[in-house]
Amino acid sequence: MGADHRFKAILVQGAGMKRLAIGLALSGGTAKSVARIGVLRALEENRIPIDYLAGTSGGAMVASDLTTRERKIFREGKVAVACQASSSIPEFYTPVEIDGHILVDGGITEYVPISALASLGEMFTIGVNLGFEQGSSKKPRHLIEMIVQVTNFIAQQNAVVSERLADFMIHPDLGEFSSLDLNKASRMIRKAYRETLQIIPDLKTAIRVARGAGRGSNASKSSR
Repeated sequence: MGADHRFKAILVQGAGMKRLAIGLALSGGTAKSVARIGVLRALEENRIPIDYLAGTSGGAMVASDLTTRERKIFREGKVAVACQASSSIPEFYTPVEIDGHILVDGGITEYVPISALASLGEMFTIGVNLGFEQGSSKKPRHLIEMIVQVTNFIAQQNAVVSERLADFMIHPDLGEFSSLDLNKASRMIRKAYRETLQIIPDLKTAIRVARGAGRGSNASKSSR
């Protein structure tokens, strides 16, 4: 994916008129990451245009650099390498080395990459947090589940900061699923789709308000 495909004017041309650009930030979520398909489907069906896309961990494109102790944003290069680096949960996978930098799961530094979108310019930002859970987490059944819960706990701490920067947040309630439920992908996609449909009216209102103000300005937040 070349850099030329990532950058464009913040006011983009559409249907004979200029409109405010919209950026979408996708969180990780391990097996829950598949639920973003449902979110994207609902947005597409309701003609919510996405001009910029950023993701972390299972969403890819933002990794954590252990060498510099900062995030690493991939703007060009091989998509497969970016995905591998951003999804390398350190407790499970070998870190990816690129140009002398050791890269691991992006969720450690920015689980919902809102600021990564902001680095591309001014726009209306929509965040999707697939790992958010209301109430207490389920008791881990084994070591792997405990590791995943600890990793998600760390990610949700920085997600709080990211969500404050977003113009709108989407929180599909996937609490009934485990981050290891790879065999329940279709159910997670359907649930994320249905729940995203429910907030479409609020999202369209927030976008309309932001356009009236001339920029993305934290005009409205979704309720959890």
